[in-house]
Amino acid sequence: MGGLPIGAIFYGGLESSSLFGMKFAYFKGYELGDKAVEFLVGVQGQAIRKSVGVVGGMVVGAVAATWVSVKTSFTHGDEKEPFWYYKTN
Repeated sequence: MGGLPIGAIFYGGLESSSLFGMKFAYFKGYELGDKAVEFLVGVQGQAIRKSVGVVGGMVVGAVAATWVSVKTSFTHGDEKEPFWYYKTN
């Protein structure tokens, strides 16, 4: 049952510092979480959500436009080729 008292002192110091660190991290996380919720609910958060929605709509529209194939039946004068043939060649 013998031993050096330095082990108990080291353990006590480690325990108290870890408890302080956990309390600090908990309250810092709570503070940052509170600020994040305030930001998301506030005016800036609403503006960001709206702009992300607009950009998302543009991306979805662009992807949908690449899937659709549109061909015209316009002709150039008496030619039999479609009108777009003369514009691209």
